[in-house]
Amino acid sequence: MEELLVRGHDVQVTAREFAQTTNLLEKYEIPFTLIGAHAGPRLARKIADVAARATQLHTFAKKYHFDKALTFNSPSMAVASRLLNIPTMVFMDYEFQPLNHLTFRFANTVVTPIHFPEESLARFGALKKTVTYDGLKEQVYLSSYQPDRDFRKCLDLDAQRIIVTVRPPATMALYHRFENTFFYDVVKSLTKHRDVTVIAIPRVLEQRGILESFGSDRLIIPASALDGRDLVYHSDLVISAGGTMTREAAVMGTPAYTLFRGRIGAVDKYLIKLGRIVPILCKEDTDKIKITKIDKKKVLSNPSVTTTILHYILQP
Repeated sequence: MEELLVRGHDVQVTAREFAQTTNLLEKYEIPFTLIGAHAGPRLARKIADVAARATQLHTFAKKYHFDKALTFNSPSMAVASRLLNIPTMVFMDYEFQPLNHLTFRFANTVVTPIHFPEESLARFGALKKTVTYDGLKEQVYLSSYQPDRDFRKCLDLDAQRIIVTVRPPATMALYHRFENTFFYDVVKSLTKHRDVTVIAIPRVLEQRGILESFGSDRLIIPASALDGRDLVYHSDLVISAGGTMTREAAVMGTPAYTLFRGRIGAVDKYLIKLGRIVPILCKEDTDKIKITKIDKKKVLSNPSVTTTILHYILQP
């Protein structure tokens, strides 16, 4: 957005009510139009929601003369844009998301990292309309990041304690339609370390309730949305049962551990091979988690990613 606005382009943002989305938009003072909410975990309701939200987006978009629609795999936007003949660019980095079958086919252009398998692109009908970038999507919004040195104060964190950030699984997503109680077992064990402070970022109220039931004074569940970049930067390790926060940690040089129980995507396999993400798949693997302070972090920087993606966006 910053780069497009500097170049004189107009940008409109739409969002749905879910997790910390709207709170973060307000925190960063990004104007947005709220359209719909998360449909929940049930497949039938998700399908109905795609049609309903596409209708709402269609009504919204008709008021403007958009030259392009950009989305990180929103099927509703892909459908609405196609109906309005607005060229649609879909971004995605996980090949096992079922919605790829819809969004990739409706898109005019699909943008993926080079690690995204060609056989998956062919399966989704996108092989001939895909452009790639050599890097990770997280490197776009981390490339200009400057740490907030006062971040620890907002949570009253003791700088001498080991800060562990944890993120529960995306149980509402189509690609994560199973339970992952192992995650909560690991979090509970972390709270027993006397030198550790655990910061948990639940996705939904149910997860907040489970975490609060632990009754530990070593567990912090923030009441309001935080800057995820600052949170990851100031953590000594990150343990997540999802994807994005794990990759953010990997890029920023914070030790990252994934408890994701779904199919590991090619991007994560690449970071695992680099040693920047450690998979924790069973109780025996928990011995791999190094609970220690970390001072120096080696950032996996790649400023060319932003340039490449902007080039794709600005092409006629």
